[in-house]
Amino acid sequence: SLSFGSTMALNVATTFLLRIWYPAGRAIAPFNLQPGYMPQYIISYNFGTQSSIPTPVSPPMLSRLQKRFLLGVSVASGLSIVSLLRFHPLASMSGGWNWLAFSYAIWNESTGLLIGSTLLDAFRGSSWGTRKWGNIGRYSYVAFLAYQPVCVIIQSIMDSWPADCLMKTIAIGVPAIVVSWIAGWALTLVPGVGEVVL
Repeated sequence: SLSFGSTMALNVATTFLLRIWYPAGRAIAPFNLQPGYMPQYIISYNFGTQSSIPTPVSPPMLSRLQKRFLLGVSVASGLSIVSLLRFHPLASMSGGWNWLAFSYAIWNESTGLLIGSTLLDAFRGSSWGTRKWGNIGRYSYVAFLAYQPVCVIIQSIMDSWPADCLMKTIAIGVPAIVVSWIAGWALTLVPGVGEVVL
């Protein structure tokens, strides 16, 4: 088991190196995964599994000192990004062998872990956050997989509707979310699919 510092250093280094070949925003089909965010996906999944069964005496996900450290790193790397933008184009932040991409990797990982652990602790510490939510979490990944095709289908159906942008966003977005959860659930009923995605 790695220490907190070693885990963070490995996380940032892996993110930075992955983004040399797969800049942030570049996705791999068919699952729409972005390798540049893969280390953060893994750490977030790990934190989520650790927080799944809280008890009244569960310690926080991160210690107060670790959260202060992450806050300091987040602020320092954020300021570094702002100052480096004078010397590097904004596009270079998404990946490559440069200081801006490195600072963004540090900022993204430290800020993501700080926000994620704080939210997990808040939900773990409240009765509202710890009550049973049925199978909502179980089907979230398949809903994510179904969302993009469902959204495109609904958009193409609504394309000729003469409405303003906000109205179209609501009229497409809300049904797309509901239908993607239903489509995701239905997808798990296909033999063999449920074992892979759940």
